Amino acid sequence: MMDYREGAAHYGATTVFAGVSFHIAPKERIGLVGVNGCGKTTLLKILAGKMEGEGRMTLRRNTSVKILEQDLAPSKESIGSILKGAFSDVDASRERLNEYELEMAEKPDELERIMPLYLSELENYQEIGGYQVEEKANRMKQGLKIPESWLERSMDSLSGGERFRVRLARALLEEPDLMLLDEPTNHLDLPTIVWLEDYLLQTSMALLIVSHDRYFLDRIVEKVFELHPDHMEEYHGNYSYYQTERERRFLESLKHFELHQKKIQRMEAQIERFRIWGKMRDSEVMYKRAKELEKRLVKLEARTPGKPWIPETRFALRSSQTRRSGKEVLQLKGISKFFGENEVLKDIDLLLRYQENIALLGRNGAGKSTLFKVVLGELEPDAGEIRIGPSTQIAFMPQEIYLDSERSILDYWEKTREIVTLDARRELAQLGFRGDHVFAPMMGLSGGERRRLALGAMMKNAPNTLILDEPTNHLDLDAREILESELQKFTGTVLFASHDRYFIEKMADRLLFLEDGTLRTVDSLEEAFFPEEEDEPKQIIKKKKRNDRRRSDQPEKKRREVEARVVELENEIERLDQELNFENHSVEELQHLFDMKVKWEEEWENLSEYLETEENEL
Repeated sequence: MMDYREGAAHYGATTVFAGVSFHIAPKERIGLVGVNGCGKTTLLKILAGKMEGEGRMTLRRNTSVKILEQDLAPSKESIGSILKGAFSDVDASRERLNEYELEMAEKPDELERIMPLYLSELENYQEIGGYQVEEKANRMKQGLKIPESWLERSMDSLSGGERFRVRLARALLEEPDLMLLDEPTNHLDLPTIVWLEDYLLQTSMALLIVSHDRYFLDRIVEKVFELHPDHMEEYHGNYSYYQTERERRFLESLKHFELHQKKIQRMEAQIERFRIWGKMRDSEVMYKRAKELEKRLVKLEARTPGKPWIPETRFALRSSQTRRSGKEVLQLKGISKFFGENEVLKDIDLLLRYQENIALLGRNGAGKSTLFKVVLGELEPDAGEIRIGPSTQIAFMPQEIYLDSERSILDYWEKTREIVTLDARRELAQLGFRGDHVFAPMMGLSGGERRRLALGAMMKNAPNTLILDEPTNHLDLDAREILESELQKFTGTVLFASHDRYFIEKMADRLLFLEDGTLRTVDSLEEAFFPEEEDEPKQIIKKKKRNDRRRSDQPEKKRREVEARVVELENEIERLDQELNFENHSVEELQHLFDMKVKWEEEWENLSEYLETEENEL
């Protein structure tokens, strides 16, 4: 359906990616992954024709491609008009049918000419789903929580998250052959994410998805593209398979790279020995052998593979030394909060104990951020009492991060931390900002980079209690795993709100669900969001099993035999190297040992190439 060859993108003199090639077949569901800044969004825009890029893109005839972008400027257009625009082809067909009907009524004597045209257009109307328009639109509005009261409102009257839901609805209603989705779960609460998953699993569209939601990728995609600076790596399985297979490929490639380096080192040592022997014994034979090996070495070095690497985001959240809190970190008793006549929080009771990790769950608009603001003293409760332990030191991470965009990263950190340049650069390196990157302006930072800076600053304030509002927002997949690891090392208490199922499952030891202003403890996400389905609970946590690609037993057996033989040959070659270093050998004996060594090395090289070929075919 789509074929892209030798794709490349540049920003000024900087190459974002190059040498990228891949193919997308009809109905394929593919995840596009890579570290922040590797060019995933750029690639989607190139494929959608929104940006210029290099490379050869071939599309099957009449293939339609649409993109759901992350950030677009709000418009004055009404929500109803935007959604209706998804059915422009249906409206045009309906208009033609009306014209034919009017013409048949006015010109009954031309019925024989008009009727075939009318029937042909009627067939087209049915094919493009004209009779299902209302049903599809209602299903979309219900699933993405777009109320009828919005339809007359303009897009610029909605919040960023609300606008995103409208644009997602419009994109899905258009049903292109290939849909490009950039972070489709952003701004969605958990029930809506699950609804979207169910919808995408039923669609016939091909999907190329950029997402940092691991459960979403696990459930939806059947293939993963990993974007590298110089190529695209493909994995035939879901995200969990990709993680395992990426590690296996890395270790295999590293082993082949190290074997190749060993061979180069052995050959260099052998050349040096033949030169020494030739000089000591004035032997043309030894000099000739050295020159022959030099030619082989040049060819071997030309085939040297690049050192394998796994692209990853590296940072560490080093908390300054702080004293621990008391056993009771904070307590809410009978907390209520009104906005006008709307009671957002109703008689809330909460006791947060030392070293608890609590997830605060709730749908969008349930009042989670309001509850955080009450705890932090940013909002006064209308009723109730808040008790914060005398040794409790709270640090808060808001959902949206706003940083001074005029400064460089280094200048911002020096001023924020009130430290000298050397210390600032050391701390920034711990957060993954290294080299000249620290001189980059803040305005150029991605959402994930801004969040890393804010997390680092928060931890440097020596807190023993963290309150986090959507802490994984904008972080790439590697960064999310690092954040989880760093928070698990944290010895204090954590209260967080998140829609990231993987993060919740890994981090929370207690779940609180906020609904209709009341707070209650639940045992699972299913119980919180889908209580009506207790007999057959909706699986929103358990990963769907995939038919991961497996190697058959026979090739695997042969591979193990070859690997064992490679080890034997390495031992033999090492023994011969030791023999060749023994100075009392005659020229004939040296020649015999050398010939044996060449024989073993040739077999070693052939078997190593076989293993490398097997690796590339996976």
